Amino acid sequence: MEDSILHLLSNWKTLAANVGELTEDQSLDLLNYELLTKRRKNVVERLHMRHSGLKVKREREELLRGL
Repeated sequence: MEDSILHLLSNWKTLAANVGELTEDQSLDLLNYELLTKRRKNVVERLHMRHSGLKVKREREELLRGL
């Protein structure tokens, strides 16, 4: 995981202000890290929302590209 994004987990305000800039890989890395460390429900939910949204977008684009 990139050390430069780990600081986003320092508090909710920092995460909320920056979660929209995370890539699919970064959001998954932070989600897994949070699950292994502090396990804060609201942080896990927000990171999962970001990751799943990006994943769905990517998969939809791949699917439509094949039409």
